[in-house]
Amino acid sequence: MINSHQQRDRRRRDAFVDRAFAAAGLPLLRIATQRRYDVAQLQQQLAGHLPLPPSSGTAASPSPAQELSS
Repeated sequence: MINSHQQRDRRRRDAFVDRAFAAAGLPLLRIATQRRYDVAQLQQQLAGHLPLPPSSGTAASPSPAQELSS
């Protein structure tokens, strides 16, 4: 069976998506489909591309919805 990303039209679409993300200055991570994912491995793959969570010693800023309800 052929992987869908090996098909000609899919390769063309993937190339378009690659160019669009590059033009926008956004990282594009390609993660192969699997039956199960290792959470630690995904975290490691994503770590360099996502903002760090707030440190545990500081309070997070309230969301707009939380501000309205106070």
